[in-house]
Amino acid sequence: MSPRTSPARRTLGVLSALVLAVAAVGLVEAPASANTRVCHAGDLGTYGQCVAGMNANAYDQIVITSMIQVPDGHTGGYAISGVSGKRISGAGDGVGFHYQGRQSTSIVSIHHSQHVVVENLRLSGSFDGSESFRCTDGCGAPVFVFGENGSTQHITFDRVHIRNVRADAAVVLGTWHLNWWGSTIENAGEMGLHLGYDEPVRHNRYVRVEWNTFRDIRVNALWLQVSGAGGHWDNGVANNYFERNHRAGIYSCGGRICDGGQIVIAPGASWLTLYKNVVTDSSCGVCVNGDAHGIEMNTLTGVKILDNRVSNHSGISIYANSNSVLNDLEISWNQLFGNDRNAPQLDRSGVQRNNVVVQGNSA
Repeated sequence: MSPRTSPARRTLGVLSALVLAVAAVGLVEAPASANTRVCHAGDLGTYGQCVAGMNANAYDQIVITSMIQVPDGHTGGYAISGVSGKRISGAGDGVGFHYQGRQSTSIVSIHHSQHVVVENLRLSGSFDGSESFRCTDGCGAPVFVFGENGSTQHITFDRVHIRNVRADAAVVLGTWHLNWWGSTIENAGEMGLHLGYDEPVRHNRYVRVEWNTFRDIRVNALWLQVSGAGGHWDNGVANNYFERNHRAGIYSCGGRICDGGQIVIAPGASWLTLYKNVVTDSSCGVCVNGDAHGIEMNTLTGVKILDNRVSNHSGISIYANSNSVLNDLEISWNQLFGNDRNAPQLDRSGVQRNNVVVQGNSA
């Protein structure tokens, strides 16, 4: 923060950080105890047995001890379902799962469960970034978390690194109290972290996405279909680094590839703050007008975009799609530079604005 920063802005930054930190503290999971029942897995068969044992409440923790190979087209089921207080952990650096070809199964899958931690894992594939090798045959995301109206709660991903996968890297639906911390998603064939779908029962609530890196993802790095209960910090995205995402796109817009943002605040999102993220360096040669953008918005309620750095895009820093309804939106104190259009664009056709504040942004 520069010496020229106003007292009001300094106060805003300190209070925002404190609110985010205090809110997150209540979601931290306790470490495993000495009495934890552990299943060690060094190959795919043993991992399947560990998952079955965890579902039967025979184990509290699965420890992955090697880089487990997932064969081309393998369709085994590995869903942890209906459990509480469980962990999946890597035994050290460089352990996890590697897809040898088609991703036909989600290898870390959590359904209708509570208080589950996934930590210190590497998930990788063989995606080389080309359209010809992108998933077109129903690939599964390596990580899939499923709930409805909070049937899945208190899920933490800590130091989970996902690279070179052919579809979405991670999909999370209908989950409340999700933490995604200290992790990396690089070179995904579709989206990076895909949070929620249109149906309200599939929205996520009370989400924390902090201290992660998202890089070289073909479409949007972060899709935020999140809801809250009336507090601007109900959902928080803070201190993340986004670089070269939405570099190709896959969706059609009038016969061409749609442009889009590295971060998308999805239709119907509510009660969310984006704070101190870096969003930088993207263009999309095959997209409409060759544009990739920083932060993309749709119809929303209760969103604050504060003190982020959004730079060097072939398109717009921050914008709202046509026909969006923007309720209770603040865009303040962001550094917006090197973009084709630095100023936030909130005047596309049909956009409605109610209680919208844009102030203190620098270009």
